[in-house]
Amino acid sequence: MLNVFKDYDQISLDSQYNNRALVPDYQDYFDQWKTWNDALIADPHIIRNIKYGDLSRQRMDIQPSKQVKSPVVVFIHGGYWQRMDRSDFTYIFNVFKERNITTVVLGYPICPEVDMQTIVLSVKQGLEWIGQNISLYNGNPTNVKIIGHSAGGHLAAILSTVHYRPIGIHITRVLSLSGLFDLLPIQHSFVNGPLKMNVHTAFALSPINLLPSSDADMIIAVGGDESDEYHSQSRTLVETWKPHLKNINLEIIPRANHFSIVSDFNVLTSIL
Repeated sequence: MLNVFKDYDQISLDSQYNNRALVPDYQDYFDQWKTWNDALIADPHIIRNIKYGDLSRQRMDIQPSKQVKSPVVVFIHGGYWQRMDRSDFTYIFNVFKERNITTVVLGYPICPEVDMQTIVLSVKQGLEWIGQNISLYNGNPTNVKIIGHSAGGHLAAILSTVHYRPIGIHITRVLSLSGLFDLLPIQHSFVNGPLKMNVHTAFALSPINLLPSSDADMIIAVGGDESDEYHSQSRTLVETWKPHLKNINLEIIPRANHFSIVSDFNVLTSIL
């Protein structure tokens, strides 16, 4: 069989990015998230379904801090830009509830309803809305920390580049968990079906091909049990961006897989 990317043929490349196949008990993590989420259904401290744009998924949920001018943590979910929703990660609010943090779980439109460029610009629009309005929720727009998981890790990184950096908000730290920073292998894999990226789009929206603009500290974390390609993606971004940033570090989380890494509250609070 012919190689389609690096030394991978189609089957082996698809295997590198098939996280559910690589973690056979992945449903256990989804069930745990649902249990955690259900416990917060009636939480009066969470302000839900705040609109930041005209598309149906351009919504966010916010848990205001009890103190004014508190740091802000924004969580951007994964799902290969085609699955999941902010409501699948409501439990993130519990992670920061007692820490005087204004917490935001940001939703965004997904493929194939929109294209990848629209997703990137949507998240940029959401962050700019936060910059303009988060003070109403006791947050400080000059001290915003972003956590992105998987596809959300890609979005957190690309929003830290010269071309896509949001206006009116100061990002002080980025924590990318199991992020994707080179979209060319994604474009060659089964993941691309609903995304419909061509080579040009994959290249243009890959953070490794863009210059970072942020002076934020960056933590690029990947689970020790994740595939070689996920490790390669994280390592390459750090190597590419290190000459341009004061503080960017690669962290390998021992015994963590693609789903446990975003279930570990100690990992999530390393953003602070």
